[in-house]
Amino acid sequence: MKSRILLLLLATFAFSVIAQSSPREIGRRLASIKVQKVSFKKATVPEVIQHLATIAQEADTPVNIVLENSEIQRAPITLDLRGENLRQILQIVCRMADLRMEVRYGVLFIGEAK
Repeated sequence: MKSRILLLLLATFAFSVIAQSSPREIGRRLASIKVQKVSFKKATVPEVIQHLATIAQEADTPVNIVLENSEIQRAPITLDLRGENLRQILQIVCRMADLRMEVRYGVLFIGEAK
């Protein structure tokens, strides 16, 4: 009986951890992070992603963001946005730089478009 209860508790915990780090949940958390203003002028992709990752880490519901290749060479990014959520900003940046976003292991990875 005790082993069944323990197994049930472990399964419940595992499901809770998976649900908290699913792509849908990560997207929801990113959408909940409101950014008053973000401005880049001729910034490199690593600079932009690092700045946005810092915003994501400092949020009430933090999200880990990893740039898969810090040597990514793209045209400099110039962007000035107000009152957007972090998910929208990341989507715009990825579209501008021809990058993709993918959630794996509860982490948002940004890398080369396939």
